[in-house]
Amino acid sequence: MQKTNNYTIRLATKEEVPQVISLLKDVAASLNKNGIEQWGFLLQGGDDAEIEQAIKNQDTYVLLDEDRMIGTFTIYNQPEEWDLHIWRDKAHDSSYLHRLAVAPSYQGNDLGGIMLDWIDDNHMGFSNTLRLDCVANNDRLKDYYLQQGYQLIGTYDDHYMLEKKMN
Repeated sequence: MQKTNNYTIRLATKEEVPQVISLLKDVAASLNKNGIEQWGFLLQGGDDAEIEQAIKNQDTYVLLDEDRMIGTFTIYNQPEEWDLHIWRDKAHDSSYLHRLAVAPSYQGNDLGGIMLDWIDDNHMGFSNTLRLDCVANNDRLKDYYLQQGYQLIGTYDDHYMLEKKMN
């Protein structure tokens, strides 16, 4: 567990599976309401089992304001099936960032940046390259990651491919 600014980032616990899933579904619903269909599959429970497994495998972190969960992200040290699909022959020797999310009521305070800075500062055990993807019709999100130091590598299957070399 580590304090960053007034927030705490730590590994999610098995008991928090429902809370993490609920936070991700709240974010998906907010995106959907704003015309961004990026995480629509989450609303139907599309990743519930994978989310639970990532928490059990200690790949998922939570951002807390006091004891209220306000953000989450997952880092895989090996490519998942989706990463293999998107990154193809470049998929190995990297870590992968998935499901970086901030509760809708906390958005607009650069908490995503706080989580990304924490990853930069605490990437021990992760690869020296951190990759992610986002839907190619969400230029605002792509631009956000570019501002955070990620590089656009290309697009595949209607997804931007971004990566960052870790210090």
